[in-house]
Amino acid sequence: MAVEPGAPTVMLALDASSLITGWAVFHCDQVAATGPLVLSRGNPRSPLPERLRRLCHELDQLADLWHPELVVVSQASGIHWRGGSRHSIQALEDSLSNWSQCRGLLVSWYTAQEVRLAACGREHASKSQLAFAVMSMLGAVGQMRSENEWEAMAAGYYHLALASASNQGNAGETRRAS
Repeated sequence: MAVEPGAPTVMLALDASSLITGWAVFHCDQVAATGPLVLSRGNPRSPLPERLRRLCHELDQLADLWHPELVVVSQASGIHWRGGSRHSIQALEDSLSNWSQCRGLLVSWYTAQEVRLAACGREHASKSQLAFAVMSMLGAVGQMRSENEWEAMAAGYYHLALASASNQGNAGETRRAS
């Protein structure tokens, strides 16, 4: 895809979660790097506020390295989360909103279901089905990445497809943190 004038050239896509957040950096519409942010440090029962502080710290390091102009978030559904998932999802989204606001970044939010529907044709596709769909699209079947990274890439590609279709640099529910 060609870069539209004024469109962000560096985008950070996230598969948001309070345990492991997948990330993908897109530069000029191509994946430049991916990785997982493991927030629980081996203890999934570590307190949510501690994990969210770690998430923001890790995102600061990524932002300092890549200087994104836009953040694309595939929102957590909480389907497999135990106890207090609504509170945890809201806390996660608030943390990401506050982080992006502090950095003055635009944020586009997408549900996991709409990202999966676009990539797999099924809004309730599993993470492994989504990973395979993205691998197939990229001709990268067998490439070793976490399911969280594949979902972050799917969110980024979904945003790019919507932006291209609308001929604007931003698609989805985009907010500038102020």
